[in-house]
Amino acid sequence: MVSSRAKPRDLLFLLRSQTAPDLQGAPPLTTCDNLLPMNAVKVQIFGQIYTIRGELDERYVQKLAAYVDEKMSAIADGTATIDTQKAAVLAALAIADELHTTRKDRTEEEELLREQAERCLTLVERALKQTA
Repeated sequence: MVSSRAKPRDLLFLLRSQTAPDLQGAPPLTTCDNLLPMNAVKVQIFGQIYTIRGELDERYVQKLAAYVDEKMSAIADGTATIDTQKAAVLAALAIADELHTTRKDRTEEEELLREQAERCLTLVERALKQTA
């Protein structure tokens, strides 16, 4: 089973819209490093059907697509826009903001844990010196 955590090469997938017949029927894509066929998953985002090819688990790709669809729909509803490109760009910005906020929070939590671990180590070292 393929891990649900994306690696950079996993994200090298091709979006093939049902409205682009010139891309339909193209041979399966392969990864550069192991030449295994990539999974093909059909998803619907903002009313468009796409075929996503990559090494990610199908359920995970569906979950990602649903998340993007949800963001685009919320933005379209909130801004009264039906322009797909504008909704996609605004959704991408919202998702990028979530990512950067999560990374910042995680870094702060890691620093706090590091400080607490150092304090614990100091206490253990003091206790060991007292018993020696």
